[in-house]
Amino acid sequence: MSKRILFMLPSVGINGGVKVAYNHIRCLRMLGYDAYAVHSQGAMPSWFPLNGVPVIETHNCTISENDTIILGEDIHHQLLMAAEHPARKVLLVQNHFYMLNGLRGINNLAELGICAVISTGDAIADYIHRRYPQIQSGVVHISLDRNVFRQSEKRLQICFFPRKRSYEVRFIQDLFSSQHSQWSAIDWIGLHDVNEETVARTLGESAVYLSLARLEGVGMAALEAMSCGCAVVGFNGVGGREYATSANGYWAAEDDLVAVVDQLATCIADLHNGKGNRVIENGLSTAMNYNIDRMTAELSVVWKNIMML
Repeated sequence: MSKRILFMLPSVGINGGVKVAYNHIRCLRMLGYDAYAVHSQGAMPSWFPLNGVPVIETHNCTISENDTIILGEDIHHQLLMAAEHPARKVLLVQNHFYMLNGLRGINNLAELGICAVISTGDAIADYIHRRYPQIQSGVVHISLDRNVFRQSEKRLQICFFPRKRSYEVRFIQDLFSSQHSQWSAIDWIGLHDVNEETVARTLGESAVYLSLARLEGVGMAALEAMSCGCAVVGFNGVGGREYATSANGYWAAEDDLVAVVDQLATCIADLHNGKGNRVIENGLSTAMNYNIDRMTAELSVVWKNIMML
């Protein structure tokens, strides 16, 4: 009798949520669960390395009523298709701000046959408790691979992902350059649709990470930057409140671009005078809390409860 756990994953390009799901699958298999990724291409993405995760091609996946289907929160057609199936259904929510894209007017998760929700961060879990108080839910925090995201020889450059705030980063760069011409030689390195190896290498080499987070469930990129020994400056994206403190980064209020410029100047001055070392060390300590042992332990608790439903 089939009792598989099937993660129905989007076949898209580089997507941090897919990486988190793969980590869940790997940990679940270590715990003895028969877990799989289901992709239309029948192979795991090539942009990040992760062994021990079997992949089933969507067209070859026959779902039994004894299986458990794991669904993302933001793919409407997938949620509707799964609603008609008798298999147990669990929602893996990695960004609560995007849930309305998937639900589109559906007010009750029970209408989709969803029996439980797994959140990947504290802000997400708080939202689920507020919006869907009757649903069984649990939190499984993300994990970082410290063998991948590690510090290397640093250079004074500012690394960032512009995707969510492409205009804002132009504003920040322009004001910073006009006010702090003494640092005009600093390189600004924007990362666009690059693989995990390139991200980790660039973060490892960069002294500063400019966080342009916006409407995040957690904000994994800033944590990866901390793990790589970057001084983190910028926005926590709301979800990053889970870990962002004045001790581990140079944070600014959401959308306060001028404050980011000021924090960036303070950060670079601190890197020169040595005060920034403590902030970087605190960031490394913060990142170390997001590890595979914690994820595995939380998954064990959450899935024991789900399997009793």
